[in-house]
Amino acid sequence: GWSTRSLLLNPNGGNVGIGTTNPGFKLDIDSGTNASSFRMKSTNTTSNRVFLEATSGNVEQHFLYTGNQDWVIGLDKADSNKFKISSADDTFGAGTKLTITTTGNVGIGTTTPASPLNVYGLSDDTANNLLRLQTSAASANDSAGLTLWTKPTSGVNSRNWQIATNFQNYGNLDIMRSTSNSGNPLTAVMSLDATGNVGIGTTTPGSLLSVHSSGNVYFGGAL
Repeated sequence: GWSTRSLLLNPNGGNVGIGTTNPGFKLDIDSGTNASSFRMKSTNTTSNRVFLEATSGNVEQHFLYTGNQDWVIGLDKADSNKFKISSADDTFGAGTKLTITTTGNVGIGTTTPASPLNVYGLSDDTANNLLRLQTSAASANDSAGLTLWTKPTSGVNSRNWQIATNFQNYGNLDIMRSTSNSGNPLTAVMSLDATGNVGIGTTTPGSLLSVHSSGNVYFGGAL
């Protein structure tokens, strides 16, 4: 007999081992110290497809570092065929981190997203922000923001809006709008500076509330 075997086939059926003489699965590959276990190559000009199919139950792909964390991605048959990413072994329950429904809604921290993006977290934990937007720029005028954009066909009076930091002035939080239904929201409407002053019509408020306007300013109610 041979002292080493690269491929082991059982003539009576059973598991197939490549690089191992004791396969524990239908196909068991042990690449040893090789960084790449296998490659699938196709000359098809359209796609190269890999199918994981089950006739019942979940369809799961596990990423396991022996003795440590297990990550799972796959289809949760028990939960309306949602696609999930989980950090728990053999389950899409409490360990689920991201969920995509068959209608396209994405949930982070929730398995029942009710909108295109639904983020759920511990709002009472100051270290666990629900959403963090951070620029990669290292300059003094780096800016991070959130833009709310409408369809250009939504009407001539519709506007695009943006909330951004350090945009108009360093240290500011600015609320800006576009001047048309398809333009970039670069016109400041209200600004909060680094000291807490609020400016309406100005990006450099010199007092707790600074209002700059070329027209009338109306105050309603009792003052």
